[in-house]
Amino acid sequence: MKHILILSIIILFSKAINAQDITFYVSGKGQVFGSTIINRSITEDENQNYSFALSGSGGVGGSFYFFDKIGLSVDFLIGNHKAIYNANEISAEDVPIDFQSAISFKSIHIPILLSVHAFDKQKKEEGMGYFEIGPQFNNCMLPSYTRNDGFDESISEWTSNSYWSGILGFGMVNSLGRRSAFDFTLGLRIEYGFGDIGSVDAFGIPFNNNNGYKTFVLGMGLQLGVSYQLPIETNASWLRFLK
Repeated sequence: MKHILILSIIILFSKAINAQDITFYVSGKGQVFGSTIINRSITEDENQNYSFALSGSGGVGGSFYFFDKIGLSVDFLIGNHKAIYNANEISAEDVPIDFQSAISFKSIHIPILLSVHAFDKQKKEEGMGYFEIGPQFNNCMLPSYTRNDGFDESISEWTSNSYWSGILGFGMVNSLGRRSAFDFTLGLRIEYGFGDIGSVDAFGIPFNNNNGYKTFVLGMGLQLGVSYQLPIETNASWLRFLK
């Protein structure tokens, strides 16, 4: 019985060694973005301009890689998006007033990204770079317009419920330990919105669609993640050409 058990372990071990074609990961991710909502009519108006705004999101993801070189990842992230404007106007008493306003909404992001790992085989344990690119589906909820004088209103009538954007990212992946199944990721992601999401300007006035200017999301920020390699093995010999 003992010999049978040892033989079974050896067979299973040898199969595991030859079954490294595909690796699967689950991950937790968090992002901090410098974000805004771009419309050309704002830059053309001397009474309003953009200001810096911070947004964030976090969630979970899953991915798989062929020989740890090229793979596909899907994330589910929940967060917010914000745009801040500086503006000035003339009061009823002909007094100039400077104020700040903001557009914000809750958001769900689902990026589907092609990811490529770049590493020297001898230096893999010391970390490796990665590059990712692909589309992202975004759902917008509870959009609002606020001013620093306390004014607050919903602008759902003027905004789109969803839009698509493109994601470009790169960074580093490193192990949390030589024998650990956990890796940490630190990188940069850039988001560029493709769809017109509507919205309002610094004064709360809906953008004029007749002028042909689209309103799109723009963001850039840091991404921090921790991933765990699942104990799932494959023996897809037909993938050998990727080596």
